[in-house]
Amino acid sequence: MKHHKTSTLLIISALASITLLSCSEEKTPSSSEENVVPTYLKVGEPIKLLDGIKEDFTNGFYDGFDTLEESNWVIGQGYWGEGNGGVSPENVFITDDGQLMLRGLGSYYGKKEITSYGAFKDGRKTGACLISKFGVKPGHYEIKMKVLPRQGACTAFWTYGNRPVEGEENENAEIDVELPGGSKSGKITFKKALNTNWVSEKLSDSVEFSVDEVTPNADYVAYNDNQYHTFGFDWYSDPEMVVYFVDGVISNVSTTFVPMLEGRLWLGVWFPNGFTGASEFEEDYMFVDYVKYTPFIGQEVPSYNALPSINSAPTTYYKDRVREELKGNKISNGDFEYVSKLDEISSLFDEIVKSRGFEYTKFISEKQDQKDVCYPIKNTIHSNGGEYIAFVKDGGVLRQDIDSVYEGYKYELGFDAMVTNLEKEVNATIKYLGNSVTDVIKKETIKIDSTSFKKYSLQLEAPVGCESIRFEISGAKGVTCYIDNISMFAK
Repeated sequence: MKHHKTSTLLIISALASITLLSCSEEKTPSSSEENVVPTYLKVGEPIKLLDGIKEDFTNGFYDGFDTLEESNWVIGQGYWGEGNGGVSPENVFITDDGQLMLRGLGSYYGKKEITSYGAFKDGRKTGACLISKFGVKPGHYEIKMKVLPRQGACTAFWTYGNRPVEGEENENAEIDVELPGGSKSGKITFKKALNTNWVSEKLSDSVEFSVDEVTPNADYVAYNDNQYHTFGFDWYSDPEMVVYFVDGVISNVSTTFVPMLEGRLWLGVWFPNGFTGASEFEEDYMFVDYVKYTPFIGQEVPSYNALPSINSAPTTYYKDRVREELKGNKISNGDFEYVSKLDEISSLFDEIVKSRGFEYTKFISEKQDQKDVCYPIKNTIHSNGGEYIAFVKDGGVLRQDIDSVYEGYKYELGFDAMVTNLEKEVNATIKYLGNSVTDVIKKETIKIDSTSFKKYSLQLEAPVGCESIRFEISGAKGVTCYIDNISMFAK
């Protein structure tokens, strides 16, 4: 059990002795030093304060999320930007051991149980965010979190203040830490992340960094490894500079387009239209252990009441948010119950075949209709199943791909299945994929060997070079395989 103390703009001097930062001299940097990066602030080196900078612990803020304090945070409700998904207060929780748990619902979400905002109205592409009720200026910013581990969702920690300027483009004072990275190099991956600072809606300095570049001796290969990592930045106004870090090591130093306006502190998971890939999953989670902000003494920017750019959730959402920590099932819709949310199965055949996670397909040589060889059907035979199950026979193929699975990642796969006879062998196959869906590095199989429903399981560990996993069942002539309750949880 972890013990945290939640407070609002309180004295956190007790944290000073354990902070990652240090002060070596007591001189304040002068404006003549602007844009000159000291030699001790280099990518790959331990994070350190600029010489002479002091932290204002009296007006610092620390939240360990034992509770969700209305005095600290606005719970976001709405969306920003054209084509983006929204954020919902229904995706905000506190775990029973003191963590903030933010849910992200991807493109394969099919339950239609929450209200969503933005480009989608059925719950898909809906995340969650918190916005500070207090303003923030230059200082030390830090978040310890587990990122939401799937592409398409953006795990982010940022400051934001947008002020209209008469006759000119809006001043957009923003500093962002965002994952996954890869949009600049052409391949979305959690082995990379983005550090970006803005001064307008067009002018920014954005750097993509990788685990190998920043921490080549790290004991992890990517930032979505189901472990906590600490991200943050030091924002200075004199000299104008943002020093980003991850796990105590500098990831980027920016002296260009440094914001010079008070903003608010934001954190959350959201669904941008583009730069984090396709959200090909149903549901997963971002976890936050703590957030810390400590202003710097003598580092000033103009004051500005940067009101949140989206609506605030009703106060009722701050109550009764505690629940057990949940694990995201990497298999989307493994119980096939999303089918019951569709109005007419026959008229929505294309939607069922092409979405919600599973691909219902068949071999080119198979002449029967798709619905006759692999499809979800009403359940009349599985006592521990729901309203629907799936079947595969003859030349049918059932498959689903899980993105962002890297070397050493471990999972437990499970499902319920049966076959109508044992004359021909039917297997569930796990394919570890490399750079493409045809690059099969390794395969593992589970033989389905029962004519009544039986639970099957397999411990998985991704090999070197793995980028994703495929779960697949191919039919055999004259045998029907029924399958339900498919799951794959990180260990």
